[in-house]
Amino acid sequence: KVSVEWNNRILVAGVSGTGKSWLGIYILSQYILQNKRKYYVFLSDNRSDYDKYNHNPQMRPKNLGFKLVEFGSEQANKKWNFAEILRRNNRLYIETGDLSSEEVQNLVDDLSQAFWQLGNGFFVIDEAWAFLNMRYPPKSYERLARGGRKNSVDVMAITQRVVDIYPDILSQYNLIVSFRLAELNDKMRISRYFEDFREVKPDKIIGTLKQGEYIIKDTEQGWQERESTFNI
Repeated sequence: KVSVEWNNRILVAGVSGTGKSWLGIYILSQYILQNKRKYYVFLSDNRSDYDKYNHNPQMRPKNLGFKLVEFGSEQANKKWNFAEILRRNNRLYIETGDLSSEEVQNLVDDLSQAFWQLGNGFFVIDEAWAFLNMRYPPKSYERLARGGRKNSVDVMAITQRVVDIYPDILSQYNLIVSFRLAELNDKMRISRYFEDFREVKPDKIIGTLKQGEYIIKDTEQGWQERESTFNI
C-alpha cells in the first residue's frame, strides 16, 4: 500500500537487490505522473537507475525529463545557485563523484536550502547513509525534513544502512518502508517503528523478507501492512 499523498517524509531501507531502489523510483515517477510537485532532485552516488534497462520506460528518470548532472570535486569548488538552476531545469538527477565528506554535506545543505527557498518540491536521496551521515550531518536537510511541509516540500531517503543516518534526521520520516535487512543493528533500529505482525516481532520478519517483499508503516496514522512490489 503505497499512495502518493502530501506531506511525505519517506524512508525506504533494504539490502541490495531487494527492490528498495525500484520502489523509490516508482514513487518518484508517480509524483511526476500525478503532477504532485514542481521541482525534483534525485541525488545518488551512481547513475545506474537513471536509465536502467529492466525498469519500465515510464519510470526511468531519463524518460521523465530529468537532466543528468555530474558533481565531483571540480564542481564542489565552485559556487552553485541551485534555486536558479532548478527554475531553469526543474528535474535534476545528480550523480556525485570524488567528493569528501564535507563536500557531500555542503551539497546536501545547498540543495536543501534551494528547496526551502522554492517550495513545492520532492527531494530524493539514494544511498542516503552516505549523504545523511551522522559524522557530517547536513543541518539544512534536517530543517527541511522537519519543517518542509510548510513549504510543500517532501523528502525520501533510500538506504542500505539505517544506523549510519544521523538520528535527528532519521526521526523525521513518517512513512517507513523496510525490505530485507541483514545487519542486526539495522534491523533493530528500523523495527522500532513497527508493531508486531500477528505476534511476530518485526525484526524477525525484516530478516526473512523475500525479494520484492516489504513492510510499511505510517507513523502518523498508525497503520502498517506487509506488501510486495509485485502487487503494484
